[in-house]
Amino acid sequence: MYKGNVGLTLSIILVDTVLSPLIVPLSLSLLAGAQVHMDVWGMMKGLIVMVVIPSFMGMLFNQLSSPERTASVSSALSPFSKLCLMA
Repeated sequence: MYKGNVGLTLSIILVDTVLSPLIVPLSLSLLAGAQVHMDVWGMMKGLIVMVVIPSFMGMLFNQLSSPERTASVSSALSPFSKLCLMA
């Protein structure tokens, strides 16, 4: 939206996504004193399929294709990505 660093943004999202199943139970345990039992590996598999793989494919496409092709694909898929985000 503001023409920021897309690669850095996606990298931060990927790291946050991978660490969240570990940080949430730990922070609840430390801050609230409650034990939370979660299927961490199931969550990790779901997050990898829903976030990590598509993000990695997008970054790979962005690095390997020309800027003109990236711009045309980005404008063509923009409505689809917004619909998927709402879903």
